[in-house]
Amino acid sequence: MLVGHVADAHLGRRQYNLEERERDIYEAFQEACTKLSDKGIEMLLLSGDIFDVSRPPNRALKFFQETIGGLLDDGVKVYAISGDHDTPKRSDVPPLMLFEKMGVKYLWSRKPCLAEGDVTICGVQNFPRSGEKAFRETLRKLQPPGEMSVLMLHQGLKPFFRFGEFDSSILPAGFSYYAMGHIHEFIVKKFRGGALVYPGSIEVMDISEIASARRGEKGPVLFDLDRGPVDPASVIKLPLTSIRPQVVVRVKGVYNYDVLVDAIEAEIERIKGDKAPVVHVEAEELPPRSLEEKLRKRFSGKVLVLRFKRIPKAEETLVEDLGSSIDVEEILREMLNNPRVVSLARELLETLGKAGDTKRALEAVKKYYYEEVNRNAT
Repeated sequence: MLVGHVADAHLGRRQYNLEERERDIYEAFQEACTKLSDKGIEMLLLSGDIFDVSRPPNRALKFFQETIGGLLDDGVKVYAISGDHDTPKRSDVPPLMLFEKMGVKYLWSRKPCLAEGDVTICGVQNFPRSGEKAFRETLRKLQPPGEMSVLMLHQGLKPFFRFGEFDSSILPAGFSYYAMGHIHEFIVKKFRGGALVYPGSIEVMDISEIASARRGEKGPVLFDLDRGPVDPASVIKLPLTSIRPQVVVRVKGVYNYDVLVDAIEAEIERIKGDKAPVVHVEAEELPPRSLEEKLRKRFSGKVLVLRFKRIPKAEETLVEDLGSSIDVEEILREMLNNPRVVSLARELLETLGKAGDTKRALEAVKKYYYEEVNRNAT
């Protein structure tokens, strides 16, 4: 039985507040489903964070309905769990549960396992670090797997991820395939005789993922579920061609317009594909606004967006290293429970904590305020 595995699609996300980036993510998910369909899959596993938030825009819901509906019409069985992004923080149903009547089989702690002939599929939603006791109890209640079995989880596990919520040792043994989500990098490991796989995000969700995109690691995975454990070596990654390129240009010392132009043009020339890239310019000092605008005009039409970020100076490296063992974003997510507020908090930490740029911090707060006003108005 050929099975497709997708996680961390983040449908509905408007990265950098750009409509083009929201469309990019839809295109990537569409290409992933098309490639899996062309391979003749009989089953699709959606391992969480398929939507970016628990209340996604209607456009995202409609897109998912149409895309997955095509697979269901072709006889593909679809199983899904919620991740930390698309799990409601209040008493509500997750968006993936809305599609049960059209055929999507949603798994969670109250209904963790389904038997489909000789195949057993188990799965539960994401559990935060504070929910370890409940997570352990849920895992203990799982039905004993048969010879063809899958466990779907959306968790960062140690040792595969050093900031993981839980250690992998608490997972039950005996499953043929562990269909993971949450970590955005492609990971395939042998685990208790079977295969443990993180397919990674389907698009570049963070600057740290640019390298994996260049390696062709953004996309779904394909494997053959037969009797007995799945061999990790048999898991196939299907790279996507619709990924918008993103590049990083690092500046040493003082900004120089001509040097920057040459560096950005050199990166653009190396890019293949029809999509204009996202360019991240990193330097020890933020450029004057006048220089930013001059560069944006210079590359208008050639890049989707130019983004500028301050990186720590050499004397700040020690402080940076001390903080590197803390997953700040994960802490913010657990405290704030709102992706938009998390994004604002990260930017304020960056501009005030490192750059000391109160003007830019105030602009970030104003931008967030007006976006929320418009969001509530519509």
